[in-house]
Amino acid sequence: MGSLAFTAAARAVFIVTRAPDDPDRRLFLPSKNNLEQIGKVFAYHVIQADNGAPIVDWEDEAVSISADDALAALSNEHKTKRQDAISFLERELKDDRLVDSEELFKSAESCGVSKRTLLRAKSELGVDSYKKDFDGGWAWGLKQEDLPEG
Repeated sequence: MGSLAFTAAARAVFIVTRAPDDPDRRLFLPSKNNLEQIGKVFAYHVIQADNGAPIVDWEDEAVSISADDALAALSNEHKTKRQDAISFLERELKDDRLVDSEELFKSAESCGVSKRTLLRAKSELGVDSYKKDFDGGWAWGLKQEDLPEG
């Protein structure tokens, strides 16, 4: 059952996520409430006190966004990052070149693409990994038939 069991056992469940329009703003979204109707969405910022401690600074007004809309916007953001990573790989591996994987990770990071997102894009795009030699690292390429002989 995994994490589904935790939600099923609770009487009220809330989700905290970034606001689609402000990366520093967090939304406190009701996801489940079998004690009463699902309530309002609240927003907050985490600010720093004079002593350096974090403080939750709640906004006075409820937010007019549904949990579905907030989570869909976040999902679209992840899809956009993966699409950027796919475009990066297509550019780097054009002309059926084989490129050192460590070199790709460094280049991707300098372009703002995380290693995890790059690996997901690699899988989605169908990029193959090739062992360069016995002691060497790995190279990535788009087509297996372009693997060098020997």
